[in-house]
Amino acid sequence: MKTTVFYTAAFCIGLGFISNANAEGQAVESPVLPPAYGIADVVKQGKIDFSLRYRFEHVDQASFARDANASTLQTKLGYRTGSFYDISAYLQFRNVSVIGEERFNDTLNGQVTRPVVADPEASEVAQAYLQFDNLPGTSITVGRRNLVWDNERFISDLAWRQNERSFDAIVVENASIVDTTLKYAFANNVNRPFTDRSPVGNFDGSSIHLLNAKNSSLAFGTFTAYAYLLDLHGFATAPLLATQSYGVNFTGGTPLGPTLKLLYQFEYAKQYDYGDNPRNFDTDYYRLEAGLKHKPLTVKAGYEVLGSDGGLVGFTTPFALLHAYNGWADKFLVTPTTGLEDLYVNATVQFADFAWWLSSLKFIAAYHEFASEEGGVDYGSEWDAAIVKNFGDHYELLFKYANYDAEDFSDNTEKLWVQFKAKY
Repeated sequence: MKTTVFYTAAFCIGLGFISNANAEGQAVESPVLPPAYGIADVVKQGKIDFSLRYRFEHVDQASFARDANASTLQTKLGYRTGSFYDISAYLQFRNVSVIGEERFNDTLNGQVTRPVVADPEASEVAQAYLQFDNLPGTSITVGRRNLVWDNERFISDLAWRQNERSFDAIVVENASIVDTTLKYAFANNVNRPFTDRSPVGNFDGSSIHLLNAKNSSLAFGTFTAYAYLLDLHGFATAPLLATQSYGVNFTGGTPLGPTLKLLYQFEYAKQYDYGDNPRNFDTDYYRLEAGLKHKPLTVKAGYEVLGSDGGLVGFTTPFALLHAYNGWADKFLVTPTTGLEDLYVNATVQFADFAWWLSSLKFIAAYHEFASEEGGVDYGSEWDAAIVKNFGDHYELLFKYANYDAEDFSDNTEKLWVQFKAKY
């Protein structure tokens, strides 16, 4: 990690050790540990986590003569130590392997006559950080870790891809104020799912500030305000994604009866150029969503807009869980310069206390109509559907399908996934 992160990390470590002094400067008694408590005990009290995720992904894209068929296995092994004077550590390794023949373009294997499935083979340190819980109501982590904030529209670990996104960062989270959570993160590198072998695999040498405040004191919803300042570097086109975004989100629900609930969400953000971005622009983002929940059915309809500045620059969210928004076919991972309007409806049926073959079974269906925010371009439409079945606490089976029908943007694309996950 860069010098700035190193010295800030040293400061946080020192802060953790001296936090047993009160506001008046008087010493406060340190936590009482058993006489024999030491490093060996910290190791013994640790916990191991392990997961496997096999996925078959099929892509039929009109502009390619051959389909993509990706058979990949993600393996993750992690270990969290016990706590020693409110200090703990976490280490996780991740491996992604191709099962069988490589019949897809993973962005590195040269299979350019097939569609992209961005799951290259790799073995990496997925997470490695120290955690300090010395200060009242405050947690500080230093090192490489995943970040999942709010609805993941701006900050996510991109868990859908086999190689996830992680941040080399210092993260401070504080919950001292009632019903309020404050978070700040500084990162100088972001590890992208293309892996370290890729020339665009990391936003290295960046200066990233993430600020987030959430309040849940209202009975009918949660209010969040945020500021994300991304001065991105690491490869030639990275500065084009350097932005500053300021926004608010309100998400909640109100009972309409014993079994019926009204759901709603509003989000607005303003984005400007930042850092070494050579372009000068400002764009808007907003999302309006309403729904009804009557177990086991939830239905939502929404309108999401990623704006454009004069048809030259579109609103970007490079750290989002992009697959969860604007269709599972992933046609809008990069916002078009003319912006994006997404009018959508989705329905979820979640079974719980039913016969064993229905219990923990979920059905999802969604429909999207896409258009440009400027210029009146009809991009196309998309149907999505999925079936998810959980077997106890450890196993999950997923069948998923997406069909993008192109008009004046990209090309017709069908995707199919079969996935099995085991987690311990």
